[in-house]
Amino acid sequence: MKSNPSIFIISTEFPPGPGGIGSHAYQVAKELYRLGWAVTVFSEQEYSTPEEIEKFNSATPFKIFRLFPTPSMFLLVLKFVKLFWASLQYSPDIVLGTGKHGAWFAVLVGKLTFKKTAVIGHGTEFIITMSDKSQKINKRAYSSADAIIHVSEYTRKIAETAGVLNNNSFIIHNGADNELFYKLEDKQITDFKREKYLEGKKVIVTVGNVQTRKGHEWIIRSMPEILSSIPNAHYYCVGLPTIQAHLEKIVEELQLSGHVHFIGKVNQHELLDWLNAADVFAMTSIATNYGDVEGFGIAVIEAALCGTPAVVTNESGPGEAIIENVTGFGAKEKDTATIAQRIITLLKDKDLRNSMGQNALNNAIQNLTWAIVVKKYNTVLSGLIKKL
Repeated sequence: MKSNPSIFIISTEFPPGPGGIGSHAYQVAKELYRLGWAVTVFSEQEYSTPEEIEKFNSATPFKIFRLFPTPSMFLLVLKFVKLFWASLQYSPDIVLGTGKHGAWFAVLVGKLTFKKTAVIGHGTEFIITMSDKSQKINKRAYSSADAIIHVSEYTRKIAETAGVLNNNSFIIHNGADNELFYKLEDKQITDFKREKYLEGKKVIVTVGNVQTRKGHEWIIRSMPEILSSIPNAHYYCVGLPTIQAHLEKIVEELQLSGHVHFIGKVNQHELLDWLNAADVFAMTSIATNYGDVEGFGIAVIEAALCGTPAVVTNESGPGEAIIENVTGFGAKEKDTATIAQRIITLLKDKDLRNSMGQNALNNAIQNLTWAIVVKKYNTVLSGLIKKL
C-alpha cells in the first residue's frame, strides 16, 4: 500500500444539511483525512442554501463533489457516469458507500473500475419498504462488497435477516465529536438552568428529530408514573418538530401540560447546554411499521460526553450505546412501566446519577470519540488495500 492511500466516499447525504448518515460520512471523511488519507466525497447536499453549501465545502480540507437528486432514469445514468469517470481519473485505492444508494453506486463503480469496495450498514436500508427489484439490488450490492461495516450488532442482525450475506463484516460503533460535546463548568450549567427556568426541576431530555422512530411518545406515556414519584420531573424534546402536533394530543390526553416541552431545533451552543443541564438523557427508540430503525444512537454518546447517563431501549441500536447498569439503563420497546422506573431510579438517586454520568463520560472519551472510532475504519480499509 502506498504511503498516502486514497478513498472515494459516496454518500446519500452530507452536511451542512441535517441527517445522521451525512454526519457520519463527514466524521469518517474528516478523521481519515487527519490520518493521512486523500479523501474525495461525492454526495447530495440538500436542505441547505447554495451559500451555506459553498461556505461549508470551501472550508473543508478534502474535496467534495456535489451530486443532485435523480428523479429520472436519465439523470440517474448521468450521475453514475460522473462517478465512473471520476474513479478512472483519480484512481482511488478504495470506494466506500454509505446510505442505500451510496452503497449501490460504490459497489457498481468499484466493480467496473476494479477497485476495492466497502459499504456501511446503518440499519434502515435493510428493512425500509422497497420494491422486489430494489430488494434484490440491495442484497446483491451489500453482499458483494469487499467488506461491510455495521454500526452495531443490531444492524448486522437486521442485514442478515434481510438476506445480506457478506463473509467480511465488521462492527464499528458510531462515535461522537468531543470537540463539540463536553462537560461544562457548574456555573455555566447553573446560568443556563436559570435562563430556561429549570431550577428546582428534574430534567429529562431527548435530542433528535421529533419523529416516530425516536420514541418520544413512550417517554411521554411514562410521565404519569414518573410524576407520581417525582412531581418536579419535566421532559424536554429538542429537535425538529416533525410529529409534534401528534405528540401534543397525547400530552393533552394524559393531562401533562406544563411537564412536557417541545423546544424545537437549537444551535450547537444551546444543544450543548441542554445535554449538560439534563439529569437523564432518554432515547426510547422503536422500529416503525414502515421499516425505520435506530441503528445505534449517536446522541447517547454526545450526552455521555457531557456526563449525562441515559435510559434507552435495549432491543435496538441505542442499547449498544450504553453499558447496562454502568453508563445507563435499558428497557424494552414501548415498555412504559420499565422506562418510568429506570428514569425514576436515576432522578431519585443523585449519587447513582453522578456515578453513571462519570462512567458514561469516561467510556465515551476512552472508546467512542470519532478520532478513536475512525482508527478502526482505518484498520479495516487499509487491510482491504493490502490485499490488492
